[in-house]
Amino acid sequence: MSKSGEFSVSVEAQSPACFVWLVAKDVRGRFSENGFLLTEPTKTVLFHSWQDTTESDLEKRLYIKSLYDLYT
Repeated sequence: MSKSGEFSVSVEAQSPACFVWLVAKDVRGRFSENGFLLTEPTKTVLFHSWQDTTESDLEKRLYIKSLYDLYT
């Protein structure tokens, strides 16, 4: 966490991923980017929490989906 309520989230994929979507279930806040095309092996985005939370709690509540998940 770089400053209060701000968390770095790294997303990794072995191949390009279309419409990568991040969800922090039951944690109020926003991601710096969401619904993006992942063309590099790793991408880091920031999560700005609007409530008190810990890195561990966010990690437990974080879900990452892509277009691929809709068809598997």
